[in-house]
Amino acid sequence: MVHIQDIRGLSKYPQIDVNGFEVLNHTTKIAHFTTVEDVNRYKSETEELLRISLGAVYVKCYNTALRKNITFNRTEYELSDPLHTEGPVRGAHNGMHHLSPNVASTV
Repeated sequence: MVHIQDIRGLSKYPQIDVNGFEVLNHTTKIAHFTTVEDVNRYKSETEELLRISLGAVYVKCYNTALRKNITFNRTEYELSDPLHTEGPVRGAHNGMHHLSPNVASTV
């Protein structure tokens, strides 16, 4: 059994070397996610943040998803579209919210 807990409000944030994940606070320079270039700039910014934070030589963001807090009733969509918008996420992710583009969170 895996116990899942809301980590907001913890006195000490998890550390990657101890817990296998880490919370990074970062305000993106991207004002909106309305063009493919916005998404690509966000991916580059995230790669740089992770490269510096982790001391990595190479970081590649291979997947992004814009999100809205609604349920979509559709049967087809183009997954290769960087502006494709999904509903709420169901697992660990780097968050890029449609209405709050200045807040990026890794959960």
